Amino acid sequence: MFGIPAAVALGFFVALEADGRSGIWPAFFLSALGFSFYFLVFYRGRHCPQCRARLAEKREYLAPGSPQYRRKLECQRCATVWDTGQTGDESYSD
Repeated sequence: MFGIPAAVALGFFVALEADGRSGIWPAFFLSALGFSFYFLVFYRGRHCPQCRARLAEKREYLAPGSPQYRRKLECQRCATVWDTGQTGDESYSD
């Protein structure tokens, strides 16, 4: 998820140290700002790949009365349910 921004930040740190510029703290601050922006823009919530609407979490229980469920994401605009492949169990606390 953060592979590309981490590689860019590492390259930025190395370039500043090689040039002997003002140190690592300005680079660290700029990298933190970049990571924050990247997270807010690209990874804040799940969006439908077709219409970009926000997806709502939906639990589909594996058996009637069972605490185990499959986690799915539902797009109300497209009327589509996306299977995440993740399972959960309500008998265990998160």
